[in-house]
Amino acid sequence: MKQRFLLVLISVLGFNVTCGQSNVWKYLGQKPPGGSPEIFAPGIISGKGRMHCFPAISQDWKEIYWMAIPPKIYFVEYRDGRWSDPEVLLLFEEYVCMRPFFSYDNERLYFSTANIPGGYGSLDIWYVERTGVGYSEPVNVGAPINTEKLETQQTCTKDGTIYYCGWVEGKKFNRGILCSRYEDGKYSEPQILAEPINIVDTNAIDYTPYIAADETYLLFCSNRHNIKEEDCRIYVSFRSETGIWNYPINLSDRMGFDEDSRDPYVSPDGKYLFFSSGENIYWVDAKIIDIVKGETN
Repeated sequence: MKQRFLLVLISVLGFNVTCGQSNVWKYLGQKPPGGSPEIFAPGIISGKGRMHCFPAISQDWKEIYWMAIPPKIYFVEYRDGRWSDPEVLLLFEEYVCMRPFFSYDNERLYFSTANIPGGYGSLDIWYVERTGVGYSEPVNVGAPINTEKLETQQTCTKDGTIYYCGWVEGKKFNRGILCSRYEDGKYSEPQILAEPINIVDTNAIDYTPYIAADETYLLFCSNRHNIKEEDCRIYVSFRSETGIWNYPINLSDRMGFDEDSRDPYVSPDGKYLFFSSGENIYWVDAKIIDIVKGETN
């Protein structure tokens, strides 16, 4: 019943957008935002029933994946001059799957789940690969990334290096941001990102990372502006030429968005910054990142 209502709502909202001219079909035909955050695709992706996440967008902009309640991966795709209606990715229909993310070459779709047979314990990071007629069977990323604890919120660089949220003892929920490099066909031993990324404090929240494809900057959410509360904001840290992460800057503050903010993500063309707040996904012109970077130089 709920799904039927959603489809009716989408129809009323005029979800199926034709190509028309130029690239107006991109991003579900939504009007691009300016310098102030706006709700992305209300009634389609944003709104009641959406779980905190970002929209994973394919490199050709023709597929968008996200997660909704119950924890399932939903998607839409642009085909035959129009966007399809949202539907559950059938490959994951019987599993609790979360946080999809495309690899840089668009050939892998990463996600996390706890109930596919062959996992390491709690939430693990998995992926499927394109086959030409769909996706392969799920593949566990394996050790040393996956453990008996929680691993999720994965994003990747061009070379396959994974930044993700995993076990960091001594922080709030014992969760923090880690990095594992892809070298010689396998993942290296994960490294916990040191301060100023992961604050060493039992009240500190630092997670939901997004790493730029070229690894020049890292977006994540944190409560460091008020460490006694769980209310988070979006932060950005720029990587120096020596590989050191600079002190994070509060992007939410720069955007004038004074609400709990998580799950940052930048579109494949680098034009838009997405993040979640409440039951909505917001987007804003990504120039804010360049502006802040210019101020730090």
